[in-house]
Formats: sequence, structure tokens, C-alpha cells
Amino acid sequence: MRPRTLATRFATFFKREYDAHRWPRAKSQNYTNRTWTEEMTKIIGKSSRRLGLVERRDELKRVDFTYHRRNDPVPTVVIEHDNGWNVFEEEIPKLLASSAQLKVLICYPPKRSHYPFGNRLFNLLNAVGRTTATTEEFLLIMGLPNMLVHESQDYTVYWYHPVYKVERIR
Repeated sequence: MRPRTLATRFATFFKREYDAHRWPRAKSQNYTNRTWTEEMTKIIGKSSRRLGLVERRDELKRVDFTYHRRNDPVPTVVIEHDNGWNVFEEEIPKLLASSAQLKVLICYPPKRSHYPFGNRLFNLLNAVGRTTATTEEFLLIMGLPNMLVHESQDYTVYWYHPVYKVERIR
């Protein structure tokens, strides 16, 4: 059974909010970048609020979304949402520069690229020591390109986290 961490809870809430979202047009129509971003902003906001977090726009690295626990100066979750998938030069470095416990990247590579894309991110996180040296989590949520509303099961989600060790204490 998967541990209930901040990342797994965010992923669960994201799926629920995505499925329940009232889209402004029929599911078979493409959206403009602006409209898609506006709708995803609503979904991301609702998902984060369900975690009890509040949004602030004070993260120094200028990530798209920054959420805090109330009265906590350190961000809890930072999120980059990119309507494309060319994210290794800008978005990922911004996320990695943050001290947030959870970093979330939402992007839209072609379906056949989801595994290689996820693997590339894993290799990058390994190269910089992010998968074992810290307790931070990284969530990669990949949708399908063309900004069409699909079912949430069409998203591919990867959860990057430190290796968990189980010890018997009793």
C-alpha cells in the first residue's frame, strides 16, 4: 500500500478536481492556451486548498504557483504548469531551486513520450542527488497534448521520493 504523503494526497485531489471540473465548452473542442491555463489554475487551486494550503505569490524563483501552510513562511508546494513539454531548461530548475516539500510539474508531452520523459526527469533528479539526499517529493503529472479535455485516467503521474525504509518498532 502506498504511503499517504503530501504528493500522493495532491495527486488524489488533482484527479478528483479534474474529473469534477465544469469545463466551459464541450469535451471534444480544443482550448486556447489562455483558456486552458485559466481552467487548470482553478483545478490546481482547488486541489491545493483541499490540502489546507493557501496561495501566495512571493516565491523568489517565480514559479507559477506557491502554496503555504497557514503562518508558515516556507512554501509547502510549488507548481509549474506548462502547456507544452519543453520544461528542462526553465521550469524544472525553478522547481528544484525551491525549498518546498513538494514540487509539482504539469505538462503535456505526446503519450508515447511519457515514459522516456519521466525517466529523463528521474535521471536528472538522481544526478543532482534529489532522490535520496532530501525528504522532498516531486510529482510529475503529464497530460495529453492539444489541450483537449480527457478523462483524468489519461494523465500519467510519476511520484519521485526518497527511498522509504521500514523498521519494526514494536
